[in-house]
Amino acid sequence: MRRRLDLFGTIHFDRLSKVEDELRDYVQEADADAVFVEWPTDSITRRMAVRAAIRVPLVLLGGVVLNVIRSPYYLLFNRRFDSTEHVATERLSPETPVHRVDRSLVSVMAESGPLAIALSWFVLIAFLVVAPIQTAVTVGVLLAVGVGFRLVFRRDRRLAAVVGTLVAVTGILATAWFDIEATAGLLLLIAIPLAGGIVISLDPGKILRGSARLALVPVLGWLVLSTDLVVGWFALAAYTAVGQFALRTVDVRNEHMLDRVTTIADEEGYDTVVLVTGLAHVSGLGERATGRDLRVSRTYTPRWLRTGTIDEEPSFEPDEGRERVSRDHPIQPGSTGRRATASLLDLAAVAVLTWALSRGLDIIPGLRNETGFVAAGFVLIAFGYHLGLEATFGRTLGKRLTRLVVTDEDGDEPSRRAYLIRNLVRPVDFVALYFVGFVTMALTKRRQRLGDLLAGTEVRKVD
Repeated sequence: MRRRLDLFGTIHFDRLSKVEDELRDYVQEADADAVFVEWPTDSITRRMAVRAAIRVPLVLLGGVVLNVIRSPYYLLFNRRFDSTEHVATERLSPETPVHRVDRSLVSVMAESGPLAIALSWFVLIAFLVVAPIQTAVTVGVLLAVGVGFRLVFRRDRRLAAVVGTLVAVTGILATAWFDIEATAGLLLLIAIPLAGGIVISLDPGKILRGSARLALVPVLGWLVLSTDLVVGWFALAAYTAVGQFALRTVDVRNEHMLDRVTTIADEEGYDTVVLVTGLAHVSGLGERATGRDLRVSRTYTPRWLRTGTIDEEPSFEPDEGRERVSRDHPIQPGSTGRRATASLLDLAAVAVLTWALSRGLDIIPGLRNETGFVAAGFVLIAFGYHLGLEATFGRTLGKRLTRLVVTDEDGDEPSRRAYLIRNLVRPVDFVALYFVGFVTMALTKRRQRLGDLLAGTEVRKVD
């Protein structure tokens, strides 16, 4: 007999009394033996934090920015620095066992792979090259805020929400003293969770999944072109980094939560359980539960500040946001002409991004017409553009427009290590406008450039 698992989706900040009532009714209707909640069982140790800082410094600093951004909402809705689901499960009947099953995001950071490490250090170094003093000061301030916030959080979560809110207000006022446009950018950053709540209240399905994958590129570009302060750029870049990291590692946490649910249910003899988790986890948990001894019979989809909906017969489909490559996918080796066209399109995209960087440098006193910074920015932007898009979607903008995709030599999706190697070697292939790369392609049966040969990858045409 398969164990029954009901999923209760939440929004991390919401009208608490509404969530409490709905969760209590949901658990009673399920006649659940126990409730599990998305809340870390592990504590963040000093060693763990240091490992995360060494591996993905930008992502860790983004976590500090995220905590500051969330503080006003947690203070307003939950009266302490805790998610709504955590507070609501604490207030269930004492007769209902409640188990924490998540792991901290910092512990996931401490185990980051080469792609996340490369991207994090790439962006951080780019900031240090463009504006070393302002970046160093911003990093130092964020580290101090992060350590201080953690100490307060461990002592008093109500006080932590107050302190985080005061830090957010102080940061906005301090930025306004120097640059009103940077203040507008930080206010926009603080408003992002509010915009997310509104989106969820309108359509908690496709709109949420689509908006979650936006890297805030238009917002970041606008801020780069409009402000003289690096703090605004860095805050947005760090926030984007931690957001994308959380999105890309959500499957890791889902697997961990299901492992914990299964283990505890076996030990305690639970037959019917409810898992209370953020809305972003529900679909992934539902997909993975079907491969275990679990049957998802109901799901609850929240609506921000409004009554949610219950699906008595949920169906879960694989996420189609990313087109994955497989041997069953009809692919053929990409022609030299297609790859040349894709390279020109990508070069144009990198040129536009570099132009945006030069415009940002033009408005920073002392950096006008600094061609060295622009040249360094071109190299870093080109590396990040190709590596980021290929590792995320398997293709760059140019390859998408010319219907090309990066695969391994068997036609499967390459590893992240392979993506990293082929892009580290790209500068060699790029010599004389990809002369070396095209010569290597002409001499190889599968039209592989030097980076492809070393990484074990190919570029193929998608029919």
